Amino acid sequence: MKTSATKYIILPFMVLCMKGSLWLEGTIYKTPKKLFNIKHNEYFWRNVIRVMHSYLRGASKSRRLEIKLNGVNHNVRTNRKGHFKLKLSCDNGMSVDLNELQVFMLKDNRKIHLQIPEPFKYCYFSYGNDKEAVISDIDDTILVTHTLNTFRKARTLLVKNAHKRKAVKEMKELYQQFNQKGYSFFYVSNSESNLFPLIRLFLEHNHFPIGPIFLKPFVNWNQIFKKTKRSPNSSHKKERITFLLNALKDMEFTLIGDDSQKDPEIYAEISRTFPGRIKQIYIRSVKKSISSRRYRLQKEVNGSLQTDFVFFKEPKEIIESIKI
Repeated sequence: MKTSATKYIILPFMVLCMKGSLWLEGTIYKTPKKLFNIKHNEYFWRNVIRVMHSYLRGASKSRRLEIKLNGVNHNVRTNRKGHFKLKLSCDNGMSVDLNELQVFMLKDNRKIHLQIPEPFKYCYFSYGNDKEAVISDIDDTILVTHTLNTFRKARTLLVKNAHKRKAVKEMKELYQQFNQKGYSFFYVSNSESNLFPLIRLFLEHNHFPIGPIFLKPFVNWNQIFKKTKRSPNSSHKKERITFLLNALKDMEFTLIGDDSQKDPEIYAEISRTFPGRIKQIYIRSVKKSISSRRYRLQKEVNGSLQTDFVFFKEPKEIIESIKI
């Protein structure tokens, strides 16, 4: 078969090198690469086109892939969301040369080499002597999203590109403090994979620590408004955080989120499921007041699960007292 140049790309593409296993996953879809040339001073309508296009173009579902790594070919197929996962056994300490990692899609007797746009290279994590990590939410935890106001949320997404989106005040300083102490970083969000370019560039532009970004599956525009019986948003975060804790059994974690959705409940449940593994829970208070139910939840976690559960309004409230 001949290799053909196309507009098929992989976003996001994650490579996690952990004890005894190598985990690869990504989403395949077709889009003009020029849309990923994101400039700070571009006209707002260009970002409108970019966002609309990311939801209008479908992912490449049920496609056969060939992944070549260290001279060995591995076969996998994308699901109905255009997503693929591949877990490989490997020796502890196995090194992965990302320059030698290639992904091909097999279509119509062609072998299509899938590319990753330069600004969005691999979300890579390699387990070494890491002992502690942060798992962070994104929307309204570090990125001002206006989750509680649907109109402002949609308007901000459409007219402001990654360079112009606002970071939550002082969260960068808090995360850099964790980073300086050697913490690894993972991001788990209920945002769709369609928004990966925005999120990845936002982290880099605002000097947040870079790490793997776990997003919900790719969706089409009509699915945003279509009512379905899909599992609630909380299942995505819970599943991904559970995956990380099971894969990285020697590590302790700090969970950081906000109270605009279900982060307090999800993080408390994770603490119950993995006693002793969650060192701290920090919840940014977006709402005007904390409900009595969440106060009781905080008291339960602090009292019986060996986890510090803290609500805060401003990061400066905890930067000096944080246990790192």
